[in-house]
Amino acid sequence: MVNEMGKHLMAEYPMLKRGLTLLHEKYTANELWYIEHLQHYHKNGMFASFYFIVNLWKATVNEFINYALSSSSKYTPLAYFSLFSCRIFSYYCKHIEDTIRTYVHGDLWAANILWRSDKLAGIVDWSLCHAGPLTEDLQRVLVTSCSVETRKRMTRTLLKYYFDTMQTKMAEIHKEMPFSFKDLEVSDDYHRTLPYTCGLTLFAVEFWSHTSIIRKGKPDDNARMNDLVSRLQSLLDDTVVAHKWQ
Repeated sequence: MVNEMGKHLMAEYPMLKRGLTLLHEKYTANELWYIEHLQHYHKNGMFASFYFIVNLWKATVNEFINYALSSSSKYTPLAYFSLFSCRIFSYYCKHIEDTIRTYVHGDLWAANILWRSDKLAGIVDWSLCHAGPLTEDLQRVLVTSCSVETRKRMTRTLLKYYFDTMQTKMAEIHKEMPFSFKDLEVSDDYHRTLPYTCGLTLFAVEFWSHTSIIRKGKPDDNARMNDLVSRLQSLLDDTVVAHKWQ
């Protein structure tokens, strides 16, 4: 899926070629990556409903995809996404490893965050909630909802805030922190989650590029699309460096 969807974007945005090619080679072509990394996204005994989701998805996805494709060619990326999702869910269910997880929203971006003035009013659409990496939601909201400059400037600050807040909460209940800031930022969670976030961001960019979210028929359409592509390119560059894919 990542490779096929990437071809659509690379044809129009050649600057993505290097990053998307490496993402495919290291992320989708080599299934050992799933075993090594996506096992961190599931814990035995938690979210058993994923088994139900897998079976439901397999039973209904072909019918839905055929309908979508017959309705409009703009839904073509969904066909690739269905294969990608089935593979991910399968590894969710098969490969288990003891590691630190938390409740992850799974689709945290601006549209799912409600505000009342300058205060958080609520977070909606928890349909993709699962046990996952500590930094998955943070990566998603920064990549999808912020400029490249803002993401780079705020990432470490927000990771530090996350850690300090967690440390305070743990102290209040007289518990030790189960991880260090180094574990959170560099050695483990954040870097390990980057390729997964790239895959989700690629899908979002390709899908949104065919919708009125980006293509509004206005003079600034290309500027919006270029901004979206720059976010994906920056994330790909960070992932290549973090995982030493060069």
